[in-house]
Amino acid sequence: MNPRMLTIDDFNFVPIQVAVRLTGVSRERIKALTCHGLVESGYVDGHDDIVSVPSLQRALAAGYETVVTRSLDHSQVYSIDGVEYVTPSGAATLLGVSVAYVDALIKRAKLSDTLFGARRFIRFETLAEYQAQVRVTRRDLRAKEKLLADVEKTQQRLEKLVARLQSS
Repeated sequence: MNPRMLTIDDFNFVPIQVAVRLTGVSRERIKALTCHGLVESGYVDGHDDIVSVPSLQRALAAGYETVVTRSLDHSQVYSIDGVEYVTPSGAATLLGVSVAYVDALIKRAKLSDTLFGARRFIRFETLAEYQAQVRVTRRDLRAKEKLLADVEKTQQRLEKLVARLQSS
């Protein structure tokens, strides 16, 4: 994607360092989103580290943050009727898993595939949705683990307090 020249009227564009602070997403991931054309980018005075906040927010909301950080070769991406599809091996690359695991996800109906002729394809959007679900599940699990740890600390404090009260 060729960056376009920005004007002062493009107030929704910010330096990438600001986008990092606004979203908490690393610079490398934001750059990957711009390289894949999911986030609009541009340049001012020769600096190409300017990104569109609205397009970045849309990409993050769609779950593309973690999907695009792994590279695909172009033989694994197909655009059919304006919809992007990837091969199962491409899906495995994007998700960071094996092709067998992608097949298992399809069998368990976690991912859906489409046949075009004799070849199977998975919609790129489906991968982003799955990745977002995985992220939410992991976040919920971490929150529950933290809550459990807090409860255990509280129980230990109560036990110490009760032991101190009984000894006095």
